[in-house]
Amino acid sequence: MGLPMKRKTVLIAVIVVLLITAAFFLRRGRRGIEDVSWPAQGKAPRHILLVTLDTVRADRIGAYGYSKARTPVLDALAAGGIRFSRAQSPVPLTLPAHASIITGTYPTFHSVRNNGNYFLPPQAETLAEILKQRGYLTAAFISSFVLDSRFGLDQGFDVYGDRMNTGGNIKDLQSERSAGEIFADFDAWLASVDGTRPFFCWLHFYDPHLPYAPPEPFRSDPSLSPYDGEIANVDFNLGKAIERLRDRGFYDSTLIVAAGDHGEGFGEHGESGHGIFCYQETLAVPLIFRIPGGPSRTIDETVDLVDIMPTVLEAIGESVPPHVQGVSLLPQISGKPGREREFYFESLYAKENMGGAPLTGLLAGGWKYIDLPRAECYDLKADPAETNNLLPAEAARAGQIKKRLAGWEAESRERNIDAARVISPEEKRRLESLGYISAGTARPEGSALPDPKDLIAAWTEHVAGKTFLDEGDLARAEEHLERAIELNPVFFNPYIDLARIRTGRGDVRGGLAVLKKGIDHNPGDAAIKIEYARALGEADRPGEALEILRQAESQMAYGQQETVQVMIGVALSRLERFSEAAGRFRRALEIEPDNAAAARDLGYCLYRAGEFTEAVSLYRRAESAMPGDPMIPAELALCQVALKEYAAAAENFEKAIRLAPSQEMFYNYGLMTAESGDLIKASGLMKKSLEQMPQDARLARKASRLLQEWENRLSLE
Repeated sequence: MGLPMKRKTVLIAVIVVLLITAAFFLRRGRRGIEDVSWPAQGKAPRHILLVTLDTVRADRIGAYGYSKARTPVLDALAAGGIRFSRAQSPVPLTLPAHASIITGTYPTFHSVRNNGNYFLPPQAETLAEILKQRGYLTAAFISSFVLDSRFGLDQGFDVYGDRMNTGGNIKDLQSERSAGEIFADFDAWLASVDGTRPFFCWLHFYDPHLPYAPPEPFRSDPSLSPYDGEIANVDFNLGKAIERLRDRGFYDSTLIVAAGDHGEGFGEHGESGHGIFCYQETLAVPLIFRIPGGPSRTIDETVDLVDIMPTVLEAIGESVPPHVQGVSLLPQISGKPGREREFYFESLYAKENMGGAPLTGLLAGGWKYIDLPRAECYDLKADPAETNNLLPAEAARAGQIKKRLAGWEAESRERNIDAARVISPEEKRRLESLGYISAGTARPEGSALPDPKDLIAAWTEHVAGKTFLDEGDLARAEEHLERAIELNPVFFNPYIDLARIRTGRGDVRGGLAVLKKGIDHNPGDAAIKIEYARALGEADRPGEALEILRQAESQMAYGQQETVQVMIGVALSRLERFSEAAGRFRRALEIEPDNAAAARDLGYCLYRAGEFTEAVSLYRRAESAMPGDPMIPAELALCQVALKEYAAAAENFEKAIRLAPSQEMFYNYGLMTAESGDLIKASGLMKKSLEQMPQDARLARKASRLLQEWENRLSLE
C-alpha cells in the first residue's frame, strides 16, 4: 500500500531540500572561481599581482570621474575589469591599512593600530604565507620605511624588497623609494621567474605622500597639480610593470588588483594630509580587479580593503581561513548583489601622537557614525561630503549604530590575533630580543581626552611649518612650528622640527631648550628624548645623551629600536666603553642588517678591543654601501696594520687620502710605511702630514719628532 498523498508531498519536499542543500555544499566545496559565471568559468588565474597605491584618493583617478587625471593605465584596468566605486579603507594610515589588506582582518583583530608603533604578530596568517604554502613564488617591493620588514608584513615572502636609499645610515619614517625604483626591482625579479611556478607579487607605490614632488615630465606639466603629478608617475611605472608581464607572456594569466590604502585630505574638514580624521576623503579608495577572462563592470556597493584577501583566494580556487573578517567579492563580480554589511573604521593617531581622543566608527546602511567626545552622524547617500552632522536630530539612529559599534569592539577583545594561533617559544624569544611586546586589541581609553577636531589647528600649523621647512624658508617654518606648539603642547612633532632649525643655525642651546620643553609636556614619549639625546651628542655631551637614551629605551616604539641602539652605541663609544658599545651595534644590525654605519661603528669598537679580523670584515661590509666615507678605508687600514697586512693597508690608506686627505691619515700611513721598512716613503708621508690643514698641535709635534728621527737614520745609511 502506498503512502498517502500528503505524506508523499512532504517526503518529496524534504528530498528536494536535501538535494538543494547538498548541491550548495558541494558547490561551496569546489571553491572559488567555479562559482561565478564569466567566460573563464572553472579556469583560475595562475599568477597574482597586488598593487597598492599609497595615499591615492579614489576621486583623483580618471576612471572615477576625475577629468584632470593622467592615469591611462589604471583607467584601462578599470575599463577591462571590475571597478568598485565605493571601496573603503578601515584606517587612514599606511601600516595598519596594509596589514588589513594582506590579512583580510580589521585593526582590532590584527592589532596594528598606527604607523611605527606596532608590528604584525607572527601568529597572523598573511596572503603571502597561504600562497607560499600552495607553491607560489612570493615577492614584495616596498617603497617606504613605514612598511619595513621589522613591522612584520614580510611574513610569507621569499623576497621582501625594503632597502631604502639612506646612504647606509638609519632608516626612518622619511625613508622612501620612488616608483621608478620599485619598477626596476620588479623588472629584475621578473626576469628571474621562469614561469614553472605561479607567483604572487606585491608592488607598493608611496610617491603621492607629502611632500608632493613628482619627477619630470610631470613636474613641469601645468595641467597637473604636484599631487596629481605624483599619481601620474605611479600610473606610468605601473604601466611599465604591466608591459613586462606582457613581454614575458604572463599578462593573460595574471589576476591584477590595484588598491589605495587610504586617501588624502586637502582641507575639506580642516585636515591637510591624513591620519587624524576618518572622513571619506581619507577613507574612500580606488579598488580595481582585473581577472583574466572575467567580466567588465562597475560595482556601486560598499566594500572594504579587508575583502581583497578572500576575493583573491577564492578567485584562484583556495579556501578562506575562518578568522578572515572580509568577504569574497566574487558574487558581486559575477553580477549578484552583496549582503548587507557593516564597516568598521578607526584612527588612533590623534591619541598616540597628539594627546587626543581615539576615533572609531561604523558605516552601516549608508549611514556613518563617528564616535568621539562630540560624536558625528552622516547620511552618506544624501551628504557624501559629510558637511551636515545630523546629531542630535538623528540621535536614535546614531544610538543604534553606536550600540553595534560597542558590540563590535567587545567582540574584538575576545576574537583577535592572540586567539588565532599560539606563538611559538622561538618566535617569542625573537620578538623579546628586539623589544617587542603584545600591543593588545582593546579599545584605548579616551573619554577625558580632547576631541581631535579641537587639535586640528595645531596639525595645520605643523603641516605649514614642514612645508616651509622643505622649501628652505626657515623663518616662516619657525613661525608656524612655534604656533603649533602653542596650540597643542602635547603634539611632539613640532618640537623636533623647530629644534632642528635652531641647532642647524648654530643655536645649540636654543635647540636643546625647545626639546627640553617638549619632554616636559610629553614625558612618556621616546621620540623627543631621542632627538634631545642626538642634540646632546652633537654638543659633545655623550654622558648626558646616554642617560636620556636609557629613558627612551624603556619607552621606544618598534620603529625606534634601531635608532636607539645605534645612538646608545655611539654614546658608549665616545665614552670609550667599547665592549658595551659593540653589543649595542650588534643589536642594531640584528634589527637592520643593511645599516652600514652601524657595521662601520661596530668595526671601530672591535678594532679598539683588539678583534682585528672581525673588524676587517665589518669595515668591508660597510664600505660596499658607503664607498664615499673616507673613515672606512682609513680605519680598515689600521686593522690591516695590526694584522701586518701592509700591502692591503697601503691600498686603503691611498683610498682614504683620495677621498679626504687629512693630517691624521698621512701620519698613520707614514707610521705604517716606516714599520714596513721604507723610511724614505715614510718621511715623505710625514712631511705631507705636517702640510695638512687643520693641524692638531700635539700630533704635529709627534710627527716632527718622528720625521727628524727618520731623517737622521737615513743620513747615517
